[in-house]
Amino acid sequence: MSSGNAPPPIARLSDAQALLQAGRVAEAWQAAAPLRALIDQSSQQLRSFASIAIAAGQIDKAVDSLRRAATLERDPPELIGGIAALLETAGRFDDSLPYWDRLVQLRPGEADAPPTRACPAGHPQQPPPPPSAAALARATPP
Repeated sequence: MSSGNAPPPIARLSDAQALLQAGRVAEAWQAAAPLRALIDQSSQQLRSFASIAIAAGQIDKAVDSLRRAATLERDPPELIGGIAALLETAGRFDDSLPYWDRLVQLRPGEADAPPTRACPAGHPQQPPPPPSAAALARATPP
């Protein structure tokens, strides 16, 4: 099939999500990976892409996609917290701190200090789980 007849990125991303839901993670990632540049202006598609990347263990790709979605959506707290938790779960505590700080700025009365800030250096508590693929896919931008 020529590139002129290729399905639009949203259809291809939907196909990749279906593969993911069927437990075919490697195939889902193989289908989704080439779409990243094509979906750069759609926060919902970026979230969907990130859910596939997380399942495939492609944390850097997921974080990149979620950062772009956060920019498009003007830093929704649930997405900022999700990025922080994802980075922390991946063991990237220093990278997660600006996102925890941003979450506190966005919700000063609600946000607690992240676990790594509440512990002595070198002794982090168990980090929170990263956002689930389903939670990222169903979250609705403002």
